[in-house]
Amino acid sequence: MSIISASCVFDAERCYIYTNKQYDIMFTVSVGGDITRATWEDEYTSEMGVPFDYRILPDNLSVVVFTAEGERLGYISNLYYWPTNELQSEFKFVGQLPQEFIEHVANNGGSQNNYRFMVFANSSNNYSGEEHTTFSQTQLNPTNDSSAIPMWGIKEVDVTPLYGRDNLDIGDILMLRAAAKIEVKLCDELKMKESTTITSATLKYYNQTGYVVPNGWSEVSNTESLDQENCFRIYRHAALNLPLIKDEKTGDYYVYITEYDNINYIGERNKISLEFNIGGEVKYFEDAISFCEYRDGAPMEDSHYNIVRNHIYEFEIRSIAGSNLVLNYTVADWTTEDWDGNGKEYEEHNLSYPTYHNPVVPFDFLGLNATYQQQYVITKEPIMYYSAGNPEDGGFHCYFQILAPQNVEWKPVFMGSKENYQIKVYHLNKVFYPTSTDPVYDTNDNNLQGHLGACGSGEWYHIVVFPLSDDGADSTTIEFGISYYQTWTDQYINLYINGEYNNIRWPNSGDNPKIINIRHISAQGASEE
Repeated sequence: MSIISASCVFDAERCYIYTNKQYDIMFTVSVGGDITRATWEDEYTSEMGVPFDYRILPDNLSVVVFTAEGERLGYISNLYYWPTNELQSEFKFVGQLPQEFIEHVANNGGSQNNYRFMVFANSSNNYSGEEHTTFSQTQLNPTNDSSAIPMWGIKEVDVTPLYGRDNLDIGDILMLRAAAKIEVKLCDELKMKESTTITSATLKYYNQTGYVVPNGWSEVSNTESLDQENCFRIYRHAALNLPLIKDEKTGDYYVYITEYDNINYIGERNKISLEFNIGGEVKYFEDAISFCEYRDGAPMEDSHYNIVRNHIYEFEIRSIAGSNLVLNYTVADWTTEDWDGNGKEYEEHNLSYPTYHNPVVPFDFLGLNATYQQQYVITKEPIMYYSAGNPEDGGFHCYFQILAPQNVEWKPVFMGSKENYQIKVYHLNKVFYPTSTDPVYDTNDNNLQGHLGACGSGEWYHIVVFPLSDDGADSTTIEFGISYYQTWTDQYINLYINGEYNNIRWPNSGDNPKIINIRHISAQGASEE
């Protein structure tokens, strides 16, 4: 049996640690209430998702003990607990200290008294290496009472009070959520208008897996000392679309996600698409919200930010007028306005999604009155062939109408390099696009450079897609679309020009409503159809 002596902190008596004796530990795990507010300096209040935001599953909690230098000394065992508040966001735990820890304290003769206690809540622990512990996006399900947000916390403690006693109370260990939360809501003024509701919200791109332990964990002595700039840590496991959850009480939408990198993965940045019902009319704003800073309604260059754990991203829709969507938003630590206590709120900006006709239509549609236009069924398959006299004569002809916003930038496009094909746009019987007789093409995708920086006042734009030779006849299908420049995401976005996913309007044209597949046939084949 090893026995060491050390001076007790409470008086000068000689005290001992016995390696053949059981020692207990007491601690409190907290994710809400006054403790968290004091740590993060302010209180965040959220109605959506509570009590999921604060839920701790005490049966799914583990505590590992380290030396101050990071040597692992085992796990606390035989844990039992009781809640200390009605929200059950705070629990008192009692457990047995590991034998490795007791022996380490005894063998160091009191020369080392500081040890770290790392807590995992709501997650299964990777006992072979705590820093590698992961969790699945499916665990972030607030509709499931057995689900909870994985959390992590750490505290460095002077264990000198254990000498001469059989238990140690290390106080409160503050927990950091390993996920972020996104909220999209209408302002109170819009909510009072019963005719205006959000009908769907979808997050584009998210990681299906996340790490429980943040970066920098081995360099801090307590949770609140973690640097938010350096704690970011993603597990790259991307997926495409994640629906937000509707709060049936408020009509707002929210979702919990793992951390996400919007800086290094430029082509797969988080975006939120929104659908509204306004007086019975459905309005859809694709990629309406990006995670970047705005100035005067436009995204600031190089201002995209990552989705960071324990943060909430709140977007409030202020007004919807025509194609204009006005919002403001706040990025904050879950329990504070931000880690500095000052908040990070950005100005309002317009999200002007185009008002246009979906689908593009054939010529005979234009001669119909409004009633028959609504009942119109497109029966012509999109085809084209090479006409030697005038290549446009054999082209695919369609008509497109765009009404707002003013000076919207849009253009017809090919989905990929199509060197043997060309697009022209006519407006009021004049060539409107390209603007020169010798059009300039981008070298990377063979799409026309520039754009049409105008919209009509009810007129239709005549679009022609045609081959420049017989090359590819009867073996080539061209993917045609129309894109517009979305100022708040700083990129071109394809419009819906072929109906909806469950209602494709052009026959034999594919299954993507943003693309029309145009089949290139031979001139002989065209005469037979």
